[in-house]
This record gives sequence, C-alpha cells and structure tokens, in this order.
Amino acid sequence: MKHRGWLLDPYIQGKYAILWLKTVDGEIRRLRDRYTPSFYAEPEEGFKAEEVALLLGENPARARVWYSSISSHRRGSSGRSSATLRMISIALR
Repeated sequence: MKHRGWLLDPYIQGKYAILWLKTVDGEIRRLRDRYTPSFYAEPEEGFKAEEVALLLGENPARARVWYSSISSHRRGSSGRSSATLRMISIALR
C-alpha cells in the first residue's frame, strides 16, 4: 500500500518504527514497520574489512554483518579523484 503526504512524527517504539503521515487527501495515518538500525564502519588502518566483519559476525549481539566496497569521489584542487573504501555494513537484529 502506498501513501503520499507529509511525515509528521516518526519515532522508534521497541522493534518498530512508527510513522504518522498526513496524506494529500487530509487523512492522518499511523504506519508501523519493523525497524532494523544499520550503519557503515571503516576499519582502522592495518585491519582488513573482511576479517573484522567475520569477527563481528560471531558477536552474540546477533548483528548481521558483511563487508562491501564503496566508491568515494572527492573533488580536490587538482580535479576529481576517486577511491574505493572497504567498509563494514552492520545491521542490528
């Protein structure tokens, strides 16, 4: 089901994200969806992302962990440069 409108009051309640939405038709709707926070982390120099991801995956906190490559583009004084970062993606369950 799709809704269009304005997001009024999002918040986290337990394992759910609660979203209050005012639709373009003027209705107020309360939507609820399972919330799984996630973030990216870059390992310190000298550590391999793959190895850190493996160690974090063994954590009893039940986080879902994997590593990925992310392309980063930066515009410097000498033009555009790019770099590939080895990041760890962590999603809490």
